[in-house]
Amino acid sequence: MQKHLTEEEFTQVRTRLSSGQASICIPRRVSRQFFTHTNNSSIRNTTASSVLWQKGLVWMGVTAAPILLLVCGLVVINNSGWWAAVTVPAIGIFWTILAGLTAEGGDWPSITIALGIAVACDFLLSPTYSVPLLLFVFSMWIHRMTYILAQVLLTRLVSDSFPAWEMLTDYIKLNDSPISE
Repeated sequence: MQKHLTEEEFTQVRTRLSSGQASICIPRRVSRQFFTHTNNSSIRNTTASSVLWQKGLVWMGVTAAPILLLVCGLVVINNSGWWAAVTVPAIGIFWTILAGLTAEGGDWPSITIALGIAVACDFLLSPTYSVPLLLFVFSMWIHRMTYILAQVLLTRLVSDSFPAWEMLTDYIKLNDSPISE
């Protein structure tokens, strides 16, 4: 468990964070949940800063990913006829498994490369196959980027605000040798 810092220790850590001598990590699931489940007024009361636009960005990603997956399913239904009875559930299951396995540990380069390949397939395959593939991969890309964005935004908030640090101290992993000892 993380040692609770005093305000002076936080100021020292903040200096080392800005110089690159230290780093912090907050789990992506915690970060996304923070922006989707925590009321902006409680955050403002605790940290004296609003995170309304950050919450808006995260919520756009949270809603866009399943909408794109739904559109993918509708395109498959439109193009595949009775095969859609098998294909659409398989797509949903595959998406759920991939999203669950990669939300916390997946990186942005791999999903961005997959998105690039899907865009290239749009030029190589017929639209019957390329459009659903592109929608599927773009939905996965948005899903993963939402987690990564939430982590970056929350890390910034915690790095700049001692009250935010105190509020989330149980979830923060500090990589800083002088404080760890």
